Amino acid sequence: MGFLRLVGAQGYRVQVWLCQKDCQRVGWEWRGDEPMYFPLPQDLPKGEYRLRVLLLSQHRLALRPRYVLEKEVRW
Repeated sequence: MGFLRLVGAQGYRVQVWLCQKDCQRVGWEWRGDEPMYFPLPQDLPKGEYRLRVLLLSQHRLALRPRYVLEKEVRW
């Protein structure tokens, strides 16, 4: 289980992605001012991944992120 909490993300929608060669969304979408809990895929091989956090505007049709935060993680 993954956990993420952002400070100052009020007014944004948040998506969390896990990337290696391809990216897959973990969880669905959260409001930026609430804690985010998301399941991690069970069948991941060990290795290095990028955890990508996308901040999108509140408008439900906004598809392009306003901000992208990335962190390298190891399994």
